[in-house]
Amino acid sequence: MRKLLLTSLVLGLFACSNPSSNYKVGFVKTQELVYQYEGMKEAHEAYKNKRTELESGLKEEQDRLNQMYQDYQTNKSTWSETKIQQTEMQMQTLQYQLQGQQQKVEEEAAAYDQSLTDGVLKQIEAKVKEFAEREGYDIIHGTSNGEVLYGKESMDLTDEILKELNTTYKK
Repeated sequence: MRKLLLTSLVLGLFACSNPSSNYKVGFVKTQELVYQYEGMKEAHEAYKNKRTELESGLKEEQDRLNQMYQDYQTNKSTWSETKIQQTEMQMQTLQYQLQGQQQKVEEEAAAYDQSLTDGVLKQIEAKVKEFAEREGYDIIHGTSNGEVLYGKESMDLTDEILKELNTTYKK
């Protein structure tokens, strides 16, 4: 009786631990899906343009500092000690301001990039969900961070979902 109960328990646990036969499962190559998506490519271009725009103001200030330094190097031998000290303080102040502006540009560019990336990832997540529901998938895994070490090629949904993403994105 004990053997029968133990055997039944083991078989019951085995049956419960093998639910894959009841589920339709697939996976996507996450990085490929994200970086080949036209929405991400466009977001990356928008980020580069925004960063260039933000940095253009810095270039003017950097040029001004460089010109001030060149004038300082060229003329300091003819300047009074007071003029030298004033110019050095101006250059130091300008350099600190420039560093602060660079920090601000970095932060603003990073926030903009994060905002764009979040939007793209939400689009991808929505499309994967839509695809899974329409095609009857219970689980679609992503291959990022080693979540899927192996999957049969027939379970790879990357190309199908990427095609849908890019087709609907162009509309």
